Amino acid sequence: MADLIWVWDPTDDQLQHLAAPPDDIQLRWDGETVCGIEDKLWRVSWENVDNAKACVACAHKPFTLAGDHRGPP
Repeated sequence: MADLIWVWDPTDDQLQHLAAPPDDIQLRWDGETVCGIEDKLWRVSWENVDNAKACVACAHKPFTLAGDHRGPP
């Protein structure tokens, strides 16, 4: 599976999902999460990644997180 990052879905700010980013810089985009939600997504900043908020369906799929470059702060 492609490199993934943690993202927020604007309809549910309690769960963090995994999604493939369109590039290394974009912070918001229309996309699809691993669990199948299609919506406007935005990156979870590294300091806000929280395993307790991880979507169970996304986290159970095999994944590789994207590298250290997360774009501009």
